[in-house]
Amino acid sequence: MISKSSLLAQYSGLILCISIAACSSTPPPKDWSANTFSSQQSATKYLLLGETQKAQAAISQLRKDLAVTARTDLAAKTELALCAIEQASLKMPPCEAFEKLKIDAQASELAYAQFLSGQWAGLPHKLLPPQYQSMVVHPTPESQLIAIESPISRLIAGSVLLQRNQLSPQSLELMVNTASQEGWRKPVLAWLNVQLTIFEKNNDSVRAKQVIRRMQMLEQTLY
Repeated sequence: MISKSSLLAQYSGLILCISIAACSSTPPPKDWSANTFSSQQSATKYLLLGETQKAQAAISQLRKDLAVTARTDLAAKTELALCAIEQASLKMPPCEAFEKLKIDAQASELAYAQFLSGQWAGLPHKLLPPQYQSMVVHPTPESQLIAIESPISRLIAGSVLLQRNQLSPQSLELMVNTASQEGWRKPVLAWLNVQLTIFEKNNDSVRAKQVIRRMQMLEQTLY
């Protein structure tokens, strides 16, 4: 039989737990915040996998989730992030959705948009995400690619250097391998296509045919 003192102790402990939860300084996330995080994760996943319909559905839901806040600055940040993900698959600027909202964008987003465009003159590099800051000021920015640990950030950086004609064949191979190791179909196909163009231009038929075989294998899995 459970004693009265034991029951009282358990009850007191329960009340204490409830009180601590009620008085916690860390409130639960707002519904819109949790929803946008989930939608953005889904959009990113499907964009990289090349599953277009699922990606568009996730992006539409993400925009709806953000709209309830009436925060145009958050909307601008989100649209720019989505464009950066697309740029990893070599869909280059301008980012039209961001351009419509840039008037309300924060300085850090404006700097990031300038970085993505490849136009670095006057770029306030300290406002960039940390993984890109050294690239902008380094005399050979390409050398900084291997130090970028995040695969998606590395692909984005590579796309910027490609725009600037600062990407060597060796770094191009790094981009292909980075996307391939992650199983991201859309970037793999995009970067392989760049390789194919170079090999064909150089009349390197052996490597061009190898790239074609890889692309044909990959295209069978695209939605």
